[in-house]
Amino acid sequence: MIDLRSDTLTQPSVGMRQAMAEAVVGDEQKREDPTVIALEEKAAEVLGQEEAVYLPTATMANQIALRVLSEPGDEVVAEAMAHVFRYELGGPAVHSGLAMKPLRTENGIFSAEQVRDAVSPPGDLHTAPTRIVCFARCAEAGKSATRRCP
Repeated sequence: MIDLRSDTLTQPSVGMRQAMAEAVVGDEQKREDPTVIALEEKAAEVLGQEEAVYLPTATMANQIALRVLSEPGDEVVAEAMAHVFRYELGGPAVHSGLAMKPLRTENGIFSAEQVRDAVSPPGDLHTAPTRIVCFARCAEAGKSATRRCP
């Protein structure tokens, strides 16, 4: 199995390095990179979509997803050590105008009750409406209170 959680965690094989070295490349921002175009077309085909877009980082994908799924002034709820809070810092606030509500847990896993308690009541004009709840699962979850989910 190849662990693709991180571009720094995954160690490419010799074959992967060779494929990268021999790939035909171009300016993907000008839609001139045939390898990126082929990847997008294959992803769209596999997912049954008209098109797909290549996003080079998980942070970029997260920030775009948050913006697409919300409106400025909405709230996002996630575990306090979730990537979207810990490593993306104020990205949800800056890029999407979101209020961020962290759920503090012992092991990176929150309960349905915690979410129920955290979600802003509908129609409450004094709180941001909760629009997004981020769920993350990692291998470390539940193993140790000292190891946190990224």
